[in-house]
Amino acid sequence: MRLTLRFFILIGALLAAVAASAMSGHRALNSLDAALARVVDSDMQRLLAITHARRVFRSMTVLERDYILARSPSEREGSREKMHKLGEELVQHLDRYAALMPASDAPRLAEIRRVRERWLERDGAVLTAAETDQDQALTLAKLHKKDPVSWETEIGELVKLSESRLADQVASTHAEARQARVTLAAVSALATLVAAGLGSFIFLAIRRNVAAVVQLNTTLEGRVAERTRELDERQRSLQLVLDSTGEGFIMVDLAGAILGPCSQAAVRWFGEPGAGMGIAEYLQPEDLQARLELDCAISQLGEDIMPWDVSLEQTPKRLRRAEQTLELDLRQVFEGDRFARMLVIVRNVTERLRGEDAERGAREQQAVITKLLSDKLGFAQFVADTEHLFEGLADADDATLRLRLHTLKGNVGLFGMQSLAEHCHALEDKLAEEDGRLRADEIHGLLAAWRHGLLGIDGFLHAAKEGVFEVKPDEHAELMRNIAARRDYAELLALVEIWTWTPALDVLGRVRAQMEFLVKKLSKSAQVVVSDNGVRIPPRYLEKFWPTLVHVSRNMVDHGIEPENVRVSLGKSAQACLRLTMAQTEHELLLEISDDGPGIDREALTKRASELGLAPAGDEPVEMLIFENGLSTREFVTEFSGRGVGLSATRDACRAEGGHVDVVSVAGRGTTLRFRFPRPIAKPGGEHPESGKRWTLRPARVA
Repeated sequence: MRLTLRFFILIGALLAAVAASAMSGHRALNSLDAALARVVDSDMQRLLAITHARRVFRSMTVLERDYILARSPSEREGSREKMHKLGEELVQHLDRYAALMPASDAPRLAEIRRVRERWLERDGAVLTAAETDQDQALTLAKLHKKDPVSWETEIGELVKLSESRLADQVASTHAEARQARVTLAAVSALATLVAAGLGSFIFLAIRRNVAAVVQLNTTLEGRVAERTRELDERQRSLQLVLDSTGEGFIMVDLAGAILGPCSQAAVRWFGEPGAGMGIAEYLQPEDLQARLELDCAISQLGEDIMPWDVSLEQTPKRLRRAEQTLELDLRQVFEGDRFARMLVIVRNVTERLRGEDAERGAREQQAVITKLLSDKLGFAQFVADTEHLFEGLADADDATLRLRLHTLKGNVGLFGMQSLAEHCHALEDKLAEEDGRLRADEIHGLLAAWRHGLLGIDGFLHAAKEGVFEVKPDEHAELMRNIAARRDYAELLALVEIWTWTPALDVLGRVRAQMEFLVKKLSKSAQVVVSDNGVRIPPRYLEKFWPTLVHVSRNMVDHGIEPENVRVSLGKSAQACLRLTMAQTEHELLLEISDDGPGIDREALTKRASELGLAPAGDEPVEMLIFENGLSTREFVTEFSGRGVGLSATRDACRAEGGHVDVVSVAGRGTTLRFRFPRPIAKPGGEHPESGKRWTLRPARVA
């Protein structure tokens, strides 16, 4: 403490010496500046003012002579104008001198003003005479110059007086400058002596303390060495703890450069890091794209501009190393309140993911079996439809591939195969990228995943495919009435033949199950109402169309149901209503799917179609644009909609089966899709209908 105090005293002495010198110099400069100001602002300006007055007077005298000798009126007019301007300038210089002069010069300046007035009066007489008689003007001018008190005399006296005053001021300034130099030198010398004496005294005292400091340092070296050993031991213990966790710990600076050693697990997975190596290069030495992504994410975290959690969400979460899957976790490290470093934690999650995949696979298989047991025939049809979609998938063009992938995603998701649906969604994303293409091995991988999902349920599938016909009590009663009435054999045979057909309620029930699944998935509230009107459908009838209904159900649920609060505010019931209706007329089979939602946004649909260069064909209403391939009013693609290919696939399948689709939409009231197909007619004894034949769903009942 004493040493510190002496240092402060020494520094204070030096500062005081410098301050004294500076203050002395400042006062000297101020004094000199004041003297110079007096010279320049007072005497010099006053001398310039009276000198300019004498110059103007001489110019006026010359102009008077030029006016007398002028030969033309224009020359005289020019001389007169110049004389007038010089007169005004003369007044200005005299006024300026009056403002600067000392009081003792007032009588002399007043005399100059009186002489000016007499000169101007006589000058007027000279100028007037010059108009008529030049000789007379010259005579008057000579008399004019013999004025007993001339301008030259009075102004000359003032000029001499001003020059004398200026010389006195200059001499005084020189004297003040010499005095300032002497004062500054004396003060600086005194300050230097004081600082040197005090500094010498303190320096001797410091030398005495240095010996004590050296002795203390010798003692401290031993203590530091002991403390260093303790710290090394603590670091080794901490390293052992980190290594025992089996996780990789890597400390990096805010630029992503690795600091210090890594944990044993990190070294085992990635090797020893090189000097100054970045974390992205260390973790992703071979994958350039992955390295760039990780490097950008680490840089964003280190800049600390955005919130940490937001930036962390954009950081890659996992990476592959040989056969292992590693998970990344980043933590902030603070020094006090300052964000100084980042800790990168790497965990091996391979076994955990395998367990999660196995558990998920078991849950999916349980869901698939539940679907199968609840609707064996429907599930068998689903398998057949999916196998059909896979046929020729590897050789399909881009448009067909997109449609089939979209249909596959919807079908397998509704039957519980969520992982396969996600696989299809990822392939759709890749196709949606610019110049997106799928490799043959990616398509075969999707097929392999499908086949793997069916493992363990082959027995159930085989049992589901066995022919089992269901006859309702009213249908059996109708047969008995027809037999009792001794109806024609062909009519009875046709009636029994219809029993081999699938009840429309089964088909509509599957669509209802799809809708209810999506309603729950999207956390919406809706009731699905089915009306089958006792219709039956022959085997393989509309087999290309039924699988594509998944797209209609997805769009109805996703687009056709408003949030509950919105529905209530519009005066609707909180629960939406979706309707599935199948009926027949004399010539057609009708299928209607409707909602009571907001209806189709015609403005948004027209705007999006215009952007894509699309327009309704012929007299078709604007609503038919929803079936155009690639058109969607959604800004973002979701798992359920947004690509604009689903309804296009449904329309194409409808047309392929000889059908037609209409759209009826009322703003705020809902939308209805109406599909019309040729009515099937029963062929007695025929198990499989032929393409192009007409069938009847039910023979006429006996009255």
